[in-house]
Amino acid sequence: MKIGIRRAILVIPALLLLVGCSSTDEVQPKPEPSATSQAATTTQALSASATVKRVIDGDTIEVDDSGKATVIRLLNIDTPETKHPNKTVQCLGPEATEFLERKLPAGTQVHLEYDVQKKDKYDRTLAGVFLLDGEFVNEEIARSGFGTAVVFEPNSKFYARVLNAQNMAINTKTGLFSPDISCSIPAQINALQSRMESAQTQEELDSLLSEADLLIEILEKVPTDEAFTHLASYGATFAAQKQLIQLKDLKSKYAQTIPAQSAVDDGSAGETNTQHDAAEMEQVAAEQQAAAQRIAEEQAEAAQAEADRVASEQAEAAQAEADRVAAEQVVQPEYAPAPAPDNPNPEPAQPAPQPTYQEPAPVQEPYPNYTGPRCYAPGGKTWKPCP
Repeated sequence: MKIGIRRAILVIPALLLLVGCSSTDEVQPKPEPSATSQAATTTQALSASATVKRVIDGDTIEVDDSGKATVIRLLNIDTPETKHPNKTVQCLGPEATEFLERKLPAGTQVHLEYDVQKKDKYDRTLAGVFLLDGEFVNEEIARSGFGTAVVFEPNSKFYARVLNAQNMAINTKTGLFSPDISCSIPAQINALQSRMESAQTQEELDSLLSEADLLIEILEKVPTDEAFTHLASYGATFAAQKQLIQLKDLKSKYAQTIPAQSAVDDGSAGETNTQHDAAEMEQVAAEQQAAAQRIAEEQAEAAQAEADRVASEQAEAAQAEADRVAAEQVVQPEYAPAPAPDNPNPEPAQPAPQPTYQEPAPVQEPYPNYTGPRCYAPGGKTWKPCP
């Protein structure tokens, strides 16, 4: 659907409040540091100690560096704009500034760590900012959802740490990634859906669909201008890709919710428009019927596949149970039979010899034919003739 020039002028500033920017010479974020910057980070990094004088915005501060006022642009983090003379205040820009003011009040001692390139084209010093207890401020901004990870070539020393912190904000739906903050992209998508659901006229729906088209275009075709660095880094996230899909589905769902209005009947032209509208409605009906039929077929195929799977599992379980019962019913012998003898015809066992009883030999008379008196020895078993 198309939108008039006047409506586009009203919609674009509202959506651009969603984007962040930076006044540095920035490019779209890259998932991996370049080979040049990787080699450069192997060299010894320069560092310095300084005292915070004031916070300029969410990613820029002024410090006292050995008695010299120095503007520091935090490396590998970009926050929404708040004070650019030619740009509007962007979503969570003031909140990012307040966060940094709480983190770095005037008088705070910090440690500055530099990368390959120390100055940008605006003569600002580029650095990672650390508190004395080791807390990495650049990283904490991203973790709190007030900025996104970016690469300002050739400086990529802190990109991995800041990107990891940004992913934590995405997972916890914090800050720029929160659907509860009205100006965030997730909240804007939810608001579009709610307004589409309650749209009563074709004109109202056309306006909402045009806003969705513009937001889709911004997420798909991020401008290379440095003012859109923050949006470029946001659009490179997986969360933004999911939101882009959500937007497209939303537009597809509501694009044909309200039938197109018929043109004013002005004779033959009105009749032609009516026929055209009828043809379009028939085409829409045919497409909807085809889609319904396709969904029904897919559901039937899924149901049949599920039934086949259940039947197969039940058959396998029944077979396993039958095999188990059959195995339990096999009778096992209680003892092993005695082995067969080596000799199939053994000799019969001979009876043991019985002991024979022998009568004692008769006692020989020592004095045969003696009839005289006998004198017995003690015990009375032997005798001899008495003298």
